[in-house]
Amino acid sequence: MVRARLRVALLLATVAVTALVVLAVDPHGASQPARAEQAATASACADDLLLAVPGGNEGGSVRPVKVGATAGLFTTAYQSADAAAGQSVRLSIVDYLTKNASVLRPKAHPMKPASSYVTKSQAQTWRTGVAAASDRAYATLVAANSTCPQQNIVLVGYSQGAMVVHRTLLAVAPHPSIANRIIGALLISDGDRSKNTKARLAGTPAAARTARGIDDTRIAHFADVPSAAIHGTVISMCRKGDVVCNYGPTPAATAIKLSRTYHSGADAAAITKLARGLSVRSQRIPRPVPVADSVSTTVNTPVSKKLVADVLPVNQANLRWAKTSGMPPGLTLESNGLLHGVPTVPGTWTLRYTVRNSVDPLYARPVPGSVTFTATPSTAASLSAGGQDTCVVKENGTLYCWGLNTWGQVGDRTKTNRTVPTRVGVGTTWASVSTSGSHTCAINQAGSLYCWGLNNYGQLGDTTKTSNVAPRLVGGTTVKWLTVSTNWFQTCAITTLHTAYCWGLNADGQIGDGTKTTRLLPRRIGTDANWATISAGGWHTCATRTTGTLWCWGANNFGQLGDGTTTSRSTPVQVGSATTWARASAGWMHTCGFTATGFALCWGFNSDGQDGTGTTATQLRPVNIGLAGPWVDISVGDGFSCGVRGDHTTWCWGNNTVGQLGIGTRTDQRSPVQVGGMDSMTISNGYSHTCAIATSGGTECWGINDAGQLGDATNTMRLSPTPVSGG
Repeated sequence: MVRARLRVALLLATVAVTALVVLAVDPHGASQPARAEQAATASACADDLLLAVPGGNEGGSVRPVKVGATAGLFTTAYQSADAAAGQSVRLSIVDYLTKNASVLRPKAHPMKPASSYVTKSQAQTWRTGVAAASDRAYATLVAANSTCPQQNIVLVGYSQGAMVVHRTLLAVAPHPSIANRIIGALLISDGDRSKNTKARLAGTPAAARTARGIDDTRIAHFADVPSAAIHGTVISMCRKGDVVCNYGPTPAATAIKLSRTYHSGADAAAITKLARGLSVRSQRIPRPVPVADSVSTTVNTPVSKKLVADVLPVNQANLRWAKTSGMPPGLTLESNGLLHGVPTVPGTWTLRYTVRNSVDPLYARPVPGSVTFTATPSTAASLSAGGQDTCVVKENGTLYCWGLNTWGQVGDRTKTNRTVPTRVGVGTTWASVSTSGSHTCAINQAGSLYCWGLNNYGQLGDTTKTSNVAPRLVGGTTVKWLTVSTNWFQTCAITTLHTAYCWGLNADGQIGDGTKTTRLLPRRIGTDANWATISAGGWHTCATRTTGTLWCWGANNFGQLGDGTTTSRSTPVQVGSATTWARASAGWMHTCGFTATGFALCWGFNSDGQDGTGTTATQLRPVNIGLAGPWVDISVGDGFSCGVRGDHTTWCWGNNTVGQLGIGTRTDQRSPVQVGGMDSMTISNGYSHTCAIATSGGTECWGINDAGQLGDATNTMRLSPTPVSGG
């Protein structure tokens, strides 16, 4: 019978429940603007659903239906407690109203034992409508689970209403999505009460645990309330001798009176106290506050934000967060709710997470939340130092290049070396640039990609091997590009759809398509669409995903792929198992990267200390350089490395033969050394020179200058930062 009714109830859940009266209670006042706004934007999903079922001829005999004096004590107290805590509650009353829904009434021999006075026929009449009301209550919870799946649930029923709640609990027990959200249930004078119930007992004085209800004794036995399956506390309030829940030898008049008077005296006070206690329990379950969870920052700017959830103050320390999807590249979410790191690419993400109260299984249900994170393009320009040339996109979108121009890599339609910045692509507004030792690629603010310079291996991506001294479109205007990276003989880029492509020389598998075939057109890397940043090295490539993982492929003779081997790879191989990588920079034979958690690491060839470990031992896996972050940028050249910390200080290490570390000497450094007086926004290493954009906005370079790559109108080597002509 129960299973048949449950099948009907499932169907009822999809239609309007005509016998259900819903009272929406909004306790918010001016002191709760955040919670009020949250409720307004959550499709009217209150924090708590309070399901009440009257009985004993209370409340159901009038319209609009009332919850009744007894169950009303509970609902009033619960609503008040929720309101005081700034929580919203939706009161749903299951209308228990039939022509036979009345109290048991003695007509003669009131002093006879109730067990001999109340007949089976009377009990059957008295409980008419319980089954139908149970179906309606179950359907209500199923419907609420569909529309408000994170809502806490509390139930209360009195007399026949307690039987309705009892059977509803049995119905939802096999459904964890509902059962796990039940904070508690109070059954007052439950006619279905089973012998040796596992429910918590209440009543003054409370009936013995062996007491049985009138329906359980006289008509049909229902299983005990499923305390183990229900996440919260099930309370059975029954006075000793109550004819409904403790059917037995108590004189009928006394037994019936006991069943009618829970709304007064000590039991009334107990009902109020129990309601407040369950409200406090619901407050222990965290509720994310979306109105407070939005972050806007710029690319390469360190961010640190503590996510917020409403919970009792005593439980704040017990909250635990976990990401589910949408993590912005370069950021990480700690279990304590701290979202931090350095965003590496512009865009908007909806970071979805769960938060739970870890102190007790009752409160450990993960509750989903989200934070909108927006990273706008950095106010700092885009900078790239190549083999013997340098390019920069200024804040106004103009592009300038200088240095070696043997193959037209400066892009000014000549092959004349330039010792000062020369404008490229007049009339075009640029967004970012990457130059190698032989060619240059840049993305304009419309997302179109252009390349120019040497093309002997198809690194310009235009189907030919013909070099070009001026920008040439790659992939058409319909493809929108997010970022690009070049090295001498190859190019790699990521689209705004987060798909990754490489093209050019592929002798060591650096294209990443599983072959060693040179590619004259962009070749997609796998089928994934979650790439975030990419760096083309001399013979290998590394890239991060939006999941925070790092992958490398290509030559690996010195462990530059960081997978613990020296085996080359023609498809991406993951570097360790970390999910907090922000960005990596691939050089000729070594690699460095930094994480959202504040660490800078290097690996690969280390003959000059370019791994920053204080030794010259080759590293087959990432090794922490030992200098605390957070880091906002990192770049590697040929045998040396540089990085910028969150405080904008600039650090370099490794080979320093031509002053490329910028420390005023030509002495190699096996550990990071600060570049004095250089507060940087971003940094880029060429073959043997370095350039950085200062916090003041100007560009400064140092190191070798044989082709004018420092842009200071000379060919003089510089051992410390020197301003580029014209800024």
